[in-house]
Amino acid sequence: MSQHNYTGTLQEKQAATAKADAVLTTLQTKTPAEIEAWVNANVNNVADVKTMFKRILVLLAVLSRNLE
Repeated sequence: MSQHNYTGTLQEKQAATAKADAVLTTLQTKTPAEIEAWVNANVNNVADVKTMFKRILVLLAVLSRNLE
């Protein structure tokens, strides 16, 4: 995940970060089975797990703010 400098609200910043993430946008259209296969093929070590965990947290933050 790359770092971006955005102006705007925290929600806008997090949404822009999630939308700019190529992995998240790729997985957005996948079925659960396709996501599982992608994870099995692409998450191979602790560093990969940490990267995916960060992506998941950004996505959860965006989604939770949309619930308010």
